[in-house]
Amino acid sequence: MDFTLNIIIVLIAAQLLLSANAEAYEKSVFSIKQLRENREYHRLLSSGFIHSGWMHLFVNSFALYNFSPVLVQTFGSLFTTLVFIASILGSSLVMWWRKRNYSDYQAVGASGGVSGLVMLAFFIYPEMQIGVFLIPGYLPAYVFGILFALISIALTYIKNPQHIAHEGHLGGLLIGGISGAFYYQFDFQTLALQGLFWLGTVSIAIWIFTPIRK
Repeated sequence: MDFTLNIIIVLIAAQLLLSANAEAYEKSVFSIKQLRENREYHRLLSSGFIHSGWMHLFVNSFALYNFSPVLVQTFGSLFTTLVFIASILGSSLVMWWRKRNYSDYQAVGASGGVSGLVMLAFFIYPEMQIGVFLIPGYLPAYVFGILFALISIALTYIKNPQHIAHEGHLGGLLIGGISGAFYYQFDFQTLALQGLFWLGTVSIAIWIFTPIRK
């Protein structure tokens, strides 16, 4: 079995097991309080394998199903797995930094890992056509990647009643973008790749260290 199927099976198994065990689920959630006070650093990774519900899991699995195969074809399962894990950790570290003043902040989901793979896929195939729900037509992958990054940055500065972890998405996008940059050895020959790097990746790195909204 390849990476995509293996990861989806792991995510489903984790959801089944932990949703039936409230204590184990709670010990796996990303939690600023537990990271800071009890140094439970395993949460940086474990939180990326559990979800708030089955729809949350379906959305992430659907994205994995659509984007990870092109990476497995290009890099193989091992490297794709490493980028996925690195993106989860990067996502958690960015959330920890940006939400460090909110002791009650918690998050779950593989969105950071998925975002990293999606961004790397955009770097490998920047002209790939992406359909957007409720928007007619298609967008080139590099345009979608840039919009995803910039809109996610903007959303971190407004009220978030849905409690979507935009910071986590951005952390994953950053790791995926850095991975893509290393693939090209930072030698971008097209405007698409240059835009994806500067507007879709470097902009996130700059945002990380901007003042945090009170």
